[in-house]
Amino acid sequence: MGLHNDYPWVKAPVIIGAPMRLISLAPLAVAISRAGGLGFIGAGTEVHDLQAYLQETSRLIRETPIAGCKANVLPIGVGFITWGFDLDIAVKSIQDHRPAAVWFFAPNNNTDLVQWTERIRIATQGDTKIWVQVGSVQDAVEIAQLCRPDVIVAQG
Repeated sequence: MGLHNDYPWVKAPVIIGAPMRLISLAPLAVAISRAGGLGFIGAGTEVHDLQAYLQETSRLIRETPIAGCKANVLPIGVGFITWGFDLDIAVKSIQDHRPAAVWFFAPNNNTDLVQWTERIRIATQGDTKIWVQVGSVQDAVEIAQLCRPDVIVAQG
């Protein structure tokens, strides 16, 4: 699969709106995707607001659809700080709303991400692509072997 297959609305150069908690919310994520990029909602570690953020995103997309999007996939991503987020709540929210991507950051250890990636892939039948942020080459290699992410994000 290529970038355009996974995110058919994107335009070059691709703009990615990183999932900054309390800043990257539905309006910003949708605006970035509407402009031809991929905007991420910053769920961070806050489990209680994620459903509301995704419901708002769905409403914004229904009001003004983004051309080229798959009908059952939201054209945004959601970022999680995995050490502090409840996996069951994350999976339920992602399954209900099917964002185009999830971005995982800061696991307690890299092996924790195996369960995150497997459960999200199963819950969305592969519709939601997996992005993992890493801080070293060693982490990138380990994550690539453990989780087979669709995208590895290098932390600066």
